[in-house]
Amino acid sequence: MSTPLAPITKQDFESRKKAYIDYMRMNIEQGDWHAVSDAANDLRVLEASFNANPNELTPENSNYKLLLD
Repeated sequence: MSTPLAPITKQDFESRKKAYIDYMRMNIEQGDWHAVSDAANDLRVLEASFNANPNELTPENSNYKLLLD
């Protein structure tokens, strides 16, 4: 049995969101449209998950992969 991770904070959410946006911009410049699409989808899921449960979001109850992990 794994130990549950702490809920994501607003500051952590904003940090991860910025990382996704920076990653997406870098891939736009490189023309890597697959990576741009992946980052955009991950952003959408991150925001939807955080907005649905801003005090309960953990990597275990959301379906996104984090660039920072």
